[in-house]
Amino acid sequence: MTIRSILAALCILLVGAVLAPGPAGADETTARGRIVAVEDAGYPMFAVTVAFPAKDEETLLLNAEEAAIDPGVLAGLEGRTAEIAVLRDERNSLYDLHYQGKSVFDPDAEKPGPERQSITGTLKGADEPTGGDLPDEITVTDGKGNSETFEYFIQPEMVAVNGREVTAYFETRTVAEITSLTPVEE
Repeated sequence: MTIRSILAALCILLVGAVLAPGPAGADETTARGRIVAVEDAGYPMFAVTVAFPAKDEETLLLNAEEAAIDPGVLAGLEGRTAEIAVLRDERNSLYDLHYQGKSVFDPDAEKPGPERQSITGTLKGADEPTGGDLPDEITVTDGKGNSETFEYFIQPEMVAVNGREVTAYFETRTVAEITSLTPVEE
């Protein structure tokens, strides 16, 4: 046995240990697919394109920290088959935030069209600008107690209107996130 084959065998064992999945939860689905591409989306996030049998390719989000996956191993998985657990979750995507009828991001921007959902209420959670690699969570609550929550990188303009009445324009999207990934020996 050569040193190269010993190292290859060791890498396969380590990959299996590092990427070992936990049990799939009720909101998760597990399927086998071929990893087509892995792209850095700003650590710890990665975009993983997977070809599932009898389906089109799908790009899934992966938070390497939450899934306990070593980012250094990911690139070596391109072209390999893996068992992948995916959690599909509906999340609000903030499009714009208005204070006194003007966008806090771009005061010259026009009001979003009717295709966007909206909620008018008190902005909470924008106490300070986001300091890390992951978005913070903000909430807009209307006078009836209805609220919408958004993951967003908080900007100084948002901090300035925290605790005030704003209108959030958004859309709800289904986000597919990998919760575990285990290479399959072929």
